[in-house]
Amino acid sequence: MIELNVLNQRYPCRTKDYLWYRKIRQTVIMILEEHRTLAEIKRLSEEENLYNAVSPSRANEIRTVVARRIQSVNERFLCVFLEQDTQTQKVLSVV
Repeated sequence: MIELNVLNQRYPCRTKDYLWYRKIRQTVIMILEEHRTLAEIKRLSEEENLYNAVSPSRANEIRTVVARRIQSVNERFLCVFLEQDTQTQKVLSVV
């Protein structure tokens, strides 16, 4: 079963945030296929500009939004996310 915790907390995709589909997909792949944690991804983002941000503050903003969205779903949802076509993934990335 796919579990979404968004109904019990603040909506994780705020209207001021971009969809950042590619960054979410990249992060999900790193979590599921490379078995990285969000802490490791945060470190990589800080050290290697993982998301190709124009500034450290922008990288932090992207990282925060992506982490918030990923933490709002369970691992099964992430697996289902990767199994979908691009258009469906884009819709699911706003969860």
